[in-house]
Parts: sequence; C-alpha cells; structure tokens
Amino acid sequence: MSVESFLSRFSHVRKTPNGWQACCPTHGDKKASLSISVKEGKILLFCHAGCHTEAILEAVGLKSKDLFLEPKAKANKPAIVAVYDYADETGKLLFQTVRFEPKDFRQRRPDGKGKWTWNLSGVRLLPYRLSAIMKEPSIFIVEGEKDADNLWKIGIPATCNPMGAGKWREEWSKFFEGKEVFILPDLDEPGRKHAVDVSKKLYSHALRIKIIELPKKAHVKDVSDWLSHGGTKTNLLKLAKETKEWKPASSPIPIQPKNVLKTTSAHDLMTMEFPEPRWAVPGLISEGYVILAGRPKRGKSWFALGLALAIASGGYTLGKIKIEQGEVLYLALEDNMRRLQNRIKTISDESNPIPKGLHLVTDIKPLREGGAEAIKEWLKDHPNTRLLIIDTISHPKVTPPKTKGGDAYQEDYRFGSWLQKMARDHNICILGLMHTKKSEADYAVDKILGSTGITAPADEIMVIDSAAKGKASAILHVTGRDVPNQELALHFENGLWSILGEAEEYIITDQRKTVIDILRTHGPMWPKEIATKTGSNLDSIYKLLERMRQSNLIIQIGGGRSKYTLQKQNALIDKGE
Repeated sequence: MSVESFLSRFSHVRKTPNGWQACCPTHGDKKASLSISVKEGKILLFCHAGCHTEAILEAVGLKSKDLFLEPKAKANKPAIVAVYDYADETGKLLFQTVRFEPKDFRQRRPDGKGKWTWNLSGVRLLPYRLSAIMKEPSIFIVEGEKDADNLWKIGIPATCNPMGAGKWREEWSKFFEGKEVFILPDLDEPGRKHAVDVSKKLYSHALRIKIIELPKKAHVKDVSDWLSHGGTKTNLLKLAKETKEWKPASSPIPIQPKNVLKTTSAHDLMTMEFPEPRWAVPGLISEGYVILAGRPKRGKSWFALGLALAIASGGYTLGKIKIEQGEVLYLALEDNMRRLQNRIKTISDESNPIPKGLHLVTDIKPLREGGAEAIKEWLKDHPNTRLLIIDTISHPKVTPPKTKGGDAYQEDYRFGSWLQKMARDHNICILGLMHTKKSEADYAVDKILGSTGITAPADEIMVIDSAAKGKASAILHVTGRDVPNQELALHFENGLWSILGEAEEYIITDQRKTVIDILRTHGPMWPKEIATKTGSNLDSIYKLLERMRQSNLIIQIGGGRSKYTLQKQNALIDKGE
C-alpha cells in the first residue's frame, strides 16, 4: 500500500514536520490526536489518547500488513539515444556529448584503447562542428547539438558549445573572426543571458552579431521545436535579415530615450579637438583600409614593395617623402621567395642593410579558416607595425567565396568593412592591391575590377593609370577621406617609383590629343587655323599651344606668332599614342 492510499482512510489529515496528524477513528477523536509517520518503509501510528495500533487499523478496515509500503518500481537503465562528436580544426575527434533517455547528458573521451573514459580531464574543449563552420562566412549559434544538427539539415551552418547555456569560452572567439554571427537562444531567461554572454565575447572579432528571437508559439522552446511546428529556412533567414545588429551597452553613457535623435551642433563641433590622422606616407597614404589598383604587370607590386622597404627602413619613399620607421607585414600571395629576393636586390641600396622589420609571407590559410586570426596574433606580437600589404585582395585565400544566389555587393561590402575595422583596431594601414578593368571609364575609381562593394568602405583609393607622356610613366589618382584628391605624375625606373610632380603637365588631355591629330594630318599650322579646326576660342588655343610647347609636345617654326608643328622626338607622338 502507498502512503497516499493509507492516509485516504482517515479524516482531517494535515501535514506536519514529522509526518501527518489525523483524527483517531477508535475513540471519537475531535482534536486530531493520531500521529502518522514513515520510517524505513513502514508506516508508524501513535494515538495520544492511548489507542492500540491494531484497533486503529481495524476501525478503518486495514490490517498490519498494510503498514508496509509497496517497494518503488525499479527505474529503467538509462539508454543512449544520441551521440555528438566534438573534433578539432582538422577533424580529429576529441570528445563526445552523449544524450540518454530518461533525458540526461554526459561527456566522454577516447581512452586510446578503443574504449571510453567518462570525463573530460585534460581535453581541449571546442565548439561543435568546428572544422565545418570555419569554412562558412555566416554562422548560427544555438544552445544544443540537436538544434545545430537540425539547422544543418536545412542548409544553415550552426554550432554550439558543450554542456549548455553559460559555458561559452572567450578563447573560441578566434574561430569567428570576420564572420557574421546569428545567435538563436532558447526561449527562456537562461537562454537570453547566454546569448548576451556569447555576443559580448565575440563582439571584437565577428563582422557583425545579431540575436534572433523566435516568434512565441505554444510548445515552442527552441529552434528545433520551431522547425517542427512549421518553421522553414526561408522564414528563419528572413527573420535574421530583419533583426537589428547587436551592440554592447555602454554603461558610462546614459541610454538615450526612445526615438530621440542625438545631434551635435555645428558650433559645438568647431570647438572639438581631434587627433591628427596617422600616416603610412605623410600627405599621401593614411591609416585605414587603402586600395592600390592598376592593370596587371604595370608595377603595383613594385610600388608596394618599395613602400614596404622604405617604411621598414625609416627612410624616403617615392623619391622625396620622408616617412616614419615601423614594421611591415607583406602578404605576397602571387609571388614566391625567389622572386621577392630578386626584386629586393633590384631596388635596394647596397650601402644600406636590408631592414629586419619587413616580414614576408607567400602562403597563408584562407582568412575565414584561421588566416585572419593568425594575422591578428602577429599584429599583437608586433605593436610597432605601420603597414599590412595584401597582394592581392582578389586572391582566393583573401576574399571569401561568393554565396550562391547571394548579393555580391553586400558580401563585398561586408568584407571591405571588416578590413577597415581591422585597420582601425590595430591603428595601421592595410594596403590592398587590386586590378583594374581593360575598359575605359570617366573616373579612375570606376576602373577597379569587381563590385563597388569592395571599394565603398575604403578610406582611400589610389589608381595607377598609364595615360601619361614624356618622362612620366604613369599617373597616380588619389582620393580619400583624410587625403586631398590628387593626381601625381610618377616615373618608374629600375623597379622604383618616384613622384615627378603634379600630373597636369604630364597628362595628355583630349584637347591636346585633338591638336596632335590635326598637326599629324595637316602638318604645320597657324594658331587661327588650329582654332578653326577644333572649334575653340583663339585665346584659349594660344594658351593651350604654349603649354604644349613647354611640355615638348609641339614646336614653333621660327619665332613670334609662327606656325606650330609636332615635336618629332616625342616618343608618344611618333607612336600615335
């Protein structure tokens, strides 16, 4: 008999610290003088009026054997219903989380002898499905392995940490460097706290973080429940897109009231003091994310290498600009060490030692698979670094692969923004080399190959354009946030670039080309004849012809206001360029 069945035979039963009190059925009790308790599987009775146990049992239709409780049913042995493997970056199994029924979780590790040890002593703990998520640009973080597996089944990369909410480790942040992170907590308070904890630990590493709150439905406690109640991949991705990016609260700054726009007046702005921009090359290349673009095999890598050597040495660059010494990390991903050695020999001054502060890399893990973390660790160990060169941005180990059916602009913009953030976090210039298109464009920036998403976040863009003449080998177009727009004439010789001066006197403009074509076709002509042919004002033609004469494009036959003809020694004119 159970205690509940036994107590049901008595009246006015109430619970006491030591058992129960009830009215004794033997002597017409009205004060609940019968004490009932349980000890070692037996029910004990004591009437404070002195009634015997046998008489009490008989009064309620029970016997002495009914004082002995029924033994509890033997619990079923827990059965394993699921096993989740935790492996390292290479796929090597480290440990497992084992789920039992009745619901319980335990961890075990291989003992090296084909069996298991049921503890994690000395085991390196890592996120679930690590080797798979390292290849993905966007990751969902959930609370359990079952949830992660269910998301993978519908094509959404997901992970979790072992042993549930509240166990996320700071050291795992490196695996999420530059990735989009979506956190899907369980719909309870521990789940929400876990989501915020994970977000705080990933904030300085991930490209962006969003905490997604699933729609509240009956019997839905987590994403697996949500999927089983009709949730779909499309709905989840739509929810992720609509969720605002998570930012940590700044406790020292009071929270602004809702819908209040914080502004700064122009008057207050003009009283503020800001630090001067930090320069890789004063007045030309600023701190931040900078793009250097040009046609293939036109000297971009020579430009970058010369700049790297100059900064590592602390000397002059581009023939005239004094720069501050600092360390340089050069990712020469399209070169090999032999070629780099030959190039350094070509452009180095034998009287000066090769600087130790220039560090060269020709191979690296893809940035999304550990390469970015390796770079950040290197930068931490070399705080005097001023320049990181990536040659080239379009290299497959640098730019993440495009998502099938994704928005190329948005993906490029996210990657460019991540480069900009890394440059600012480490107070360095990240110089990314890119190619330009074969087709012409009105603006130099529009010549850069690829979507504008990769150039939009750039703090500065430089384009090497070969539309130059005379001593000038190229024109460098410069535009940026902290630098004035510039067009500089460059000269290239023996592997070194140098600045000649402002580009105006070295650019063959459309108007100059027209005059050259007319003189090539008709021979020597008077200024008035040239004005008529070009449809230009005579005074403007006089000024143009004088500038062209000073640039050695044309010559005058005789003195004063005489005829003009081509300067035959000009190579560009001879070639008809």
